[in-house]
Amino acid sequence: MYILTTIKMKLSITILCFLFFTTIAVAQKNTSLPYKEAKRYFLKNNIDPHSIHNPKIDTKEEFERLFGQATVMGKDGTPTKIDFSKEYVIAVVENETDKDINLVPKSLKKAKKGDLIFEFQLKEGQAKGFNSVPSLLIVVDRKHKGNVVLKKITK
Repeated sequence: MYILTTIKMKLSITILCFLFFTTIAVAQKNTSLPYKEAKRYFLKNNIDPHSIHNPKIDTKEEFERLFGQATVMGKDGTPTKIDFSKEYVIAVVENETDKDINLVPKSLKKAKKGDLIFEFQLKEGQAKGFNSVPSLLIVVDRKHKGNVVLKKITK
């Protein structure tokens, strides 16, 4: 009888420990947040890419100071609409290059400390014969608050 009680007690403690540590592991995970990619914008020629110190752009005025619209004919030729009363922009701007650079959004997560972590991948192609400033813009709902941290994935 004593052995059976001891086994039950050890089993109960083991199960409680497992549940406790599983709960902690789940609570520490980052939470994924929705976003949309803003298309058909470019960094204006008079803006130095190094002058953008904060990737989070909260106002229409600041956004229009930095970026121009690249409207083209045809389907999907107009720039993505951004409502700055409800949304803000996270901007990734790389250095000027003659290479074909593709910036690919991977994820936006809210870290346990409150930061917003935006992960993106840089894919480098061949030389193009002219220079450009690669940029990636995403639009995020204002209800998602926090300091933005950019994380370049180098896989």
